[in-house]
Amino acid sequence: MEEEDAMCYLGKVETISILSRYNEERKFTIIAKDCIEYSFKDDGHVGCSRNDDGSLHSVDPSGGPYIAVGTNLGDVHKDLDGLIVTKIKADTDKVGTYYLTVKDYGYKAPAWVNWPV
Repeated sequence: MEEEDAMCYLGKVETISILSRYNEERKFTIIAKDCIEYSFKDDGHVGCSRNDDGSLHSVDPSGGPYIAVGTNLGDVHKDLDGLIVTKIKADTDKVGTYYLTVKDYGYKAPAWVNWPV
């Protein structure tokens, strides 16, 4: 793991679960103010696209939701509104797990979110 990404993997805080259009669970776990873990168990059919430099541009599990660099996570769940994806990185140890680096554009965290220090 790169040192600059280490902050993205610190203690988990809270998880928002949604269902895909095929009724499969999708989890968005707030790990840090700038990092969301996007995970799912049904990893058999996952579409991905890459940027010219080889980094991930998007991830699209069967039934969605499609997440790409530039996505406002508020389009996925209202409690994530204002968090814009700036980078996507696959977890090489856990299949079906991706780390979304996000930028806060006026994100108002719900009262239940307890950001790690």
